Amino acid sequence: MRFQLFKHYSHYTGPWLWPNFKPAELACRHCGELCLDQPSLDALQMLRANWGKPIALNSAHRCAEHNAKVGGVKDSMHLKLAFDCRVAAEEREAFADMAESCGFKGIGIYPAFVHVDMREEAAVWRG
Repeated sequence: MRFQLFKHYSHYTGPWLWPNFKPAELACRHCGELCLDQPSLDALQMLRANWGKPIALNSAHRCAEHNAKVGGVKDSMHLKLAFDCRVAAEEREAFADMAESCGFKGIGIYPAFVHVDMREEAAVWRG
């Protein structure tokens, strides 16, 4: 499965392989659009298992309209599937390292969260 898009998360009827995350929390907060990408979701589930505690998501998939409203860049990975994870300040570096070990290639460390995605080329930045 590589980037399957559903108009609303309730339209997905297949098996759900990621027990620590619900379709609604991965969907666009604006319209409920859901983008599934098995490698991204498998990496997120692995990160959750390795982290050993819940991961709260600020943002996952965004529709183009929502991305524009929140000031997301035009080619944001959130237009497909990326995760902004709320992490305590003192844990952000360890979380970022663990995300990389789980296969995430895009890692942004921000003051309030850590962004992770499965872009083609590895990139680490501070926002």
